[in-house]
Amino acid sequence: MYMITDPVCPFCHRAESRLREFADKYGAEFKLILYSVHPPVGRRKAVEAVCRGLSAEAYLDGKWKQENVTGQYQCKEGAELIKRTEELVRKMGVRGVPVFYLPDGTLVQGANMPALARALSSGKQHVSYAK
Repeated sequence: MYMITDPVCPFCHRAESRLREFADKYGAEFKLILYSVHPPVGRRKAVEAVCRGLSAEAYLDGKWKQENVTGQYQCKEGAELIKRTEELVRKMGVRGVPVFYLPDGTLVQGANMPALARALSSGKQHVSYAK
């Protein structure tokens, strides 16, 4: 499933802190899509995450967000990727984050982890298993 998230969004942080638990409990595999609803700071942090080449684990660990080196990790490729992502997410009608898109098209908005748990445990999902 996909999670659209913003590096400086407090609600996203709350949801991100439970992704490992959900992956283990439901066999879910999460793919993160970085998007900013808090420009310019969120956009620069999203570009930083891309330019650092962070793994999902390192991104979710969050320690990188506390480092004051955002200016050192601004690359053309990252800026272009985030720009394309912002265009796509806007076309999808997403106005707030986090947002979860499940394999069957189910949408869970916000850090509503009980709703995500219900969607994952409903048996309707074709969730890929984490490896």
